[in-house]
Amino acid sequence: MKPSLVIVAFAADRPLAPRGERALAIADAAERIADTEVICPMGRAGVRRRLRQLTHLVSPVVLDAWEPEAWWMLRRRRQRPDGALLVGFPFSAVYWGARWLVREGVSYVVDAGDPWVLTETPDERPPFGHLRAARCERFIWRHAAAALVTTDRQADALRALFPALPVVVRPNGYRPASLPTLSSPRPRSDRTLRLVHYGSLYGPRLDVVPLLSRLAASGEWNSVVFTQQGDDWTGVLNHAPPNVRVEIGRQRPWDEVVATATQHDLAIVVGNHNPATLPSKAVQYLTLPIPRLAVVGGDPGNALTAYVRDKPGWMTLRWDAPQDVAAAAVAAHVGRSWSRDELAPPPGESWDQVATALVDVLRAHTVAARRPSIPELQSPPPAMAAARSSQPR
Repeated sequence: MKPSLVIVAFAADRPLAPRGERALAIADAAERIADTEVICPMGRAGVRRRLRQLTHLVSPVVLDAWEPEAWWMLRRRRQRPDGALLVGFPFSAVYWGARWLVREGVSYVVDAGDPWVLTETPDERPPFGHLRAARCERFIWRHAAAALVTTDRQADALRALFPALPVVVRPNGYRPASLPTLSSPRPRSDRTLRLVHYGSLYGPRLDVVPLLSRLAASGEWNSVVFTQQGDDWTGVLNHAPPNVRVEIGRQRPWDEVVATATQHDLAIVVGNHNPATLPSKAVQYLTLPIPRLAVVGGDPGNALTAYVRDKPGWMTLRWDAPQDVAAAAVAAHVGRSWSRDELAPPPGESWDQVATALVDVLRAHTVAARRPSIPELQSPPPAMAAARSSQPR
């Protein structure tokens, strides 16, 4: 008989978000070795959305906007699976899932894509649950059988706080995409630099406008066009200078992105202020048929630089790089001829490979390690706690 596994992932109702995609990929891979159930928000989306909008009224107490649903769905569950995976963001479901599983004596692994509270940078206060967040996070890690994170720096921070906790580092995988025929290089008389960014710009991201301004002012190109496919939540692109033409469009399905990518010279990933975190889109960028640029901060050990260092088609550039350095580096990168093989993604980074490896970790730390229940957790605890942001990275 197959063992039973539960995956608690409130991001799974958003399969195109990085956390949702990761949870569903692991669930698909886990079906090969266990009867797998995914627990995520159910019911009428409009009602759930309105309830989440009301949580700002009690933001010092609740973990995040999903906590009322997580509390309702998980606090009284009595099933006893053989193992479980708790996927955050959001973290309220991770907390209430942990309480249920500890009560039932079930070993669980936590898959955390972003720092929550204990390992967040000191200058960042969580927008939700700051009165209780640290206590709730300590409970989660104290009882976890293992941790899955996406960067070495996240792993180091967790190990410093919980030395006995096994921590495995594995970034997301990519979904394979059909590459279009590579177009012929534009004639040298076309001195327009066409840049594109796929996904959202929001608070945790570095400001890309200073770099765009220096590239446009360098004289290397007659014009610079920056295409933003996705939301600019902070309005940072409103401050772009007149010599940078900004074009904003909707986010598109990735197959469509790949098919039209050769309209641009260079795809940009904008790094995060927190050097320990990796923008998940950097992984899917491996499937693009054009070269890629990682815009990073000043910390030489940042996670984005570490990830792309040995990946095909990438270059890195600091957001505050001097004008001549930035222009020369970008011109050289887009000016060379790139073959299909040079830009092809490494097979070991696909979701098939990554999800299988993550399931192996989950099985090793849960199915063979059942624990006795803890009676003092039979009654629910007093309140709720905090997630770092209402937007996934």
